This record gives sequence, structure tokens and C-alpha cells, in this order.
Amino acid sequence: MTHFSKATLTFLRQLSRNNNREWFGKHKDRYLAAQAEAKSVLEDIEHRLERDSGVKTPGAYIGNAKLYRIYRDVRFSKNKTPYNTALRMYWGRKQPDLRGGYYLSVSPSEVFLGGGFWNPEREDLQHIRAQIAAAPAELPAVIEKKAFVKVWGEMKGEQLKSSPRGYDKDHPAVEQLRYKQFLFSKTYPSTLATTEDFVSTVVADFGALHPFLDHMTYLLRHDLNGAPL
Repeated sequence: MTHFSKATLTFLRQLSRNNNREWFGKHKDRYLAAQAEAKSVLEDIEHRLERDSGVKTPGAYIGNAKLYRIYRDVRFSKNKTPYNTALRMYWGRKQPDLRGGYYLSVSPSEVFLGGGFWNPEREDLQHIRAQIAAAPAELPAVIEKKAFVKVWGEMKGEQLKSSPRGYDKDHPAVEQLRYKQFLFSKTYPSTLATTEDFVSTVVADFGALHPFLDHMTYLLRHDLNGAPL
């Protein structure tokens, strides 16, 4: 079963207390071991997402699987520590027919899962809002189902303080229209990452996100009359 070792969590914990190049250089071999584990987790989750997607063509579900660099870009940040203290990865569904993606972060303090639409392009955001405004009941019918809420809770993401331009503040879907990001997230204790149930738990949670991702994909791939774009 694919999971992280306790040694990897120990490395991340110690890195968070010694986030400097000298310490990292002395422990580079430990980072490389942790990176190898992360790559195995990345590939295992990608394989299972493909397997469980229902898409029959191999490799047709996940379009982009990415393990993020541990090195931080500090050029525009007040925080000048050189290293990320979490192992982070992302799986993007294969565009243009599938939209959205999944995110996983393993840090000394938690396992963080996320998914959805981080920063939609302006045209996509405008199209999503138009679709939501035209059928205010459809998105809540997906994300307010008891089974969905039990796994993922309420939708998160950056929001406008008021209704977007062109939409009345009293529109029945104004709360949804204010969103600029459409995200869901949850956390587990970091110890989950070292258990044999780790990957199966992550994949099961990601699977529960499919109705939302599929609905949003439909909105993006159809016009207001339901015709494919």
C-alpha cells in the first residue's frame, strides 16, 4: 500500500524548525527519500482516479499530475524562508472536456485535501455566473446533498463583498454569484499519511467531489440553452 513513512513526517517537522539552506543541505538525502515517496503517492492516486472515473480510454481522465517543488519563490514574499514544509501535489482533469482538479498537501500538522476551481479565467467566471443566475437551484441541488456535505462541508473560496456587476443584490443566487473561486477542502491529522488507508481515503474523498466537478464542467461546456460549446 502506498503511503508516507514516519521518517518523512519527521523530516518535514524538523525542516519547519530549521528552514535554512545550511540545514537542508546536510539533510538533502532525507528530502530525496521523501520526494520519492511523494512521487509514488502521486502516481498511485492518479492511477486510482483514472480507474474509478468511468472513462474507458486510458489516460483520458487526468490531464496534469504535478508534484510541487519544495523550493519557495521568495521574490515577492515577505516570508524569505527558502523551503516549503509540506509535500504538495495536484491532479487536473483533462481539458477541455473535463474541468477542475484535486489538491493534496501533507505537512507536519495535517493532511489537507482540496478540489474545485482555484482561479477561473475571467471568461470562464463570467460564464459560470451567467449559468448560475439562469438556474439558481441547480448548483445547490448538487452541493447541498447530505452525502456531499457529509464529506466536504460547505463551498469555500474568495468572494466579492457584494453582487457582481450586472447582477441585482436581491438575485436569488446572489450568494453563489459572489464567489470568485469555487472550492471545497477538508483536513485530517498528519498521521493519516503514514497509514495503509491513506491513499484509499484520499481517493474516496476525491470521488465524492465528482458530482460538483461534473456539474461545473457541464456549465462551462454548454451555453445557456444547454447546447454544447
